[in-house]
Amino acid sequence: MPTKLKIPKTKSYPQLKKLLDKHFSLFIRQRGSKENYNRCFTCGAWKEIKDLHCGHYVSRTYIGTRWDETNCWPQCPSCNLFHEGMKDEFARMLIAKFGNNILDILAYKKKNSPKFTAKELEILIQVYKEKLKTL
Repeated sequence: MPTKLKIPKTKSYPQLKKLLDKHFSLFIRQRGSKENYNRCFTCGAWKEIKDLHCGHYVSRTYIGTRWDETNCWPQCPSCNLFHEGMKDEFARMLIAKFGNNILDILAYKKKNSPKFTAKELEILIQVYKEKLKTL
């Protein structure tokens, strides 16, 4: 009996976005961590990586900044959910880290980035898998 060829299943666009979200979030939460702990970007509290969120200054609904490493930082659930992202403090921290133009840069990216193709999402998934290995 001939063997059946296994054709890899291609993932849908929403599946690729979800997978990229997973790897990107893990990277953001682990970036700069010490012994499985990291600091909330907005309040400074130390939390286990598993208890942190990937906080976004510009909402993740905007695809142009959804996976932008400048826009995303570890946040504790209190800041990210219960205090709606602590946007004022988030902005102050971004300016302190990257300079006065960072909010304008993110606002531009939010409105002017084209939609990613499925192939680009696949590439980004591989990029963040590799970045995670180097942390």
